[in-house]
Amino acid sequence: MAGRLSFVLDQKKTNPNKVELATGIQRQTLYAVIRGQTKTLTYPILKALSKHLGIRSEWLAEGKMPMYPAPELKDDDEIQLVHDFREMSPSHQRDIAEIARRWAEEDGGEPSPSRQFYPRRPPKQ
Repeated sequence: MAGRLSFVLDQKKTNPNKVELATGIQRQTLYAVIRGQTKTLTYPILKALSKHLGIRSEWLAEGKMPMYPAPELKDDDEIQLVHDFREMSPSHQRDIAEIARRWAEEDGGEPSPSRQFYPRRPPKQ
């Protein structure tokens, strides 16, 4: 869990002090996890931390992928788009993802530094 927590704090450009202010989870608890002194967290702490960081608690606790929760699909067009995307080859998926990112930015959407299309692989530990 130490590597996963460090990874997500780095990805979100935050630290245990900021997390403590936002969630009430004591920073000493978070530092103990980061140092590997604490191997498990209580369910309420794990849920609050996962919710605040926008990650799945199963990923944080056990490394079960995916790291991020699945987005809710809002209508039939989105459902069809996801279905079609999953049927594409990996190279076509990368092309479509890049086009979608660029079009979203052109339309005034903010690039999301916390949720990249191709983040580096999170650690297993």
